[in-house]
Amino acid sequence: MRGAQREVTGYLIAAGYSPIGRWQYDENAAEDMIGRESMRRFAPKVTYYVIAELDEDGKPVSYLNAIAAKEFAPDPTYRLTAELGHAWKSHDAENAQKHADVFNSDGRNPHLTVIERPAGGPE
Repeated sequence: MRGAQREVTGYLIAAGYSPIGRWQYDENAAEDMIGRESMRRFAPKVTYYVIAELDEDGKPVSYLNAIAAKEFAPDPTYRLTAELGHAWKSHDAENAQKHADVFNSDGRNPHLTVIERPAGGPE
């Protein structure tokens, strides 16, 4: 069972969740653990990263559209959106920076910056 727990934990962490507490087992199951259910709670990570175009004051004016991020290869062009809710999001700052670097490598594009946003906060 531990291999499956490790696999599920890894998958959920990669998907942007943090484990809460330890694995727990069904206390009403048989002693031999055959058929015994285990559970662990996970919650979304507290922050995520978006790629944004900033104004002169450093405030975001538009964001990389979620659809555009999937379409960037091999031509680093993109579409921006004013709606944070439609923005491409990542829980990994390095991954977000990698995407921003691809778009910034083309001088025809406005400069994009990775910014951190609280999950569940105002959009």
